[in-house]
Amino acid sequence: MLTWIQDSTLWVVMNAIGKGFGDYKGGIYDEPTCPKTDGNHAMQVVGYGVEG
Repeated sequence: MLTWIQDSTLWVVMNAIGKGFGDYKGGIYDEPTCPKTDGNHAMQVVGYGVEG
């Protein structure tokens, strides 16, 4: 993915209806009750890796 994202745009879609989304503060968001279809938020990935 690193090589691809350096020259391209990557978009992701998620459904933010899950119970825990209102408490999300950072990191990987994992909500098992969230539907896998019908996303209601689209985001563009603009970075990669971990700093720090």
